[in-house]
Amino acid sequence: MRVATAAFLIAAMLQSVSAFAAEDNKVNVELNALESAEDACKTTFVVHNKAEAGVDSLKLDLVMFRKDGSIERRFVPELGPVRADKTIVRTFTLKGLCSGVTQVLLNDVSACSPAKPTECLDSVSLTSRVEGIRFYK
Repeated sequence: MRVATAAFLIAAMLQSVSAFAAEDNKVNVELNALESAEDACKTTFVVHNKAEAGVDSLKLDLVMFRKDGSIERRFVPELGPVRADKTIVRTFTLKGLCSGVTQVLLNDVSACSPAKPTECLDSVSLTSRVEGIRFYK
């Protein structure tokens, strides 16, 4: 009985990981707002998980660049958890202004669960609603 239960749990876990990694089942991360407020930079992301499986953790390694190509800052926001077929909003306040930022690079996925970070990097699509800001891999 224990062996059958363990086998069922392993099969269910593998199915959710493969569903997340499948090409048609992506997680879209939208850079929705990037605003300087007083001495801070407020960043807002809209995350839509179109996969059949939930995402427990999704930590993105992001790098902001200025117009001249120099790095403004690097930060690693936790965007999870996100249930299956669910859209969420996450807002982060960073020290310093962000008025000179023109690009945001998804450098890597530093944590992703239940899938592996490399599978998550391939499954994440990026969009930006912020005029003049490129959000890319």
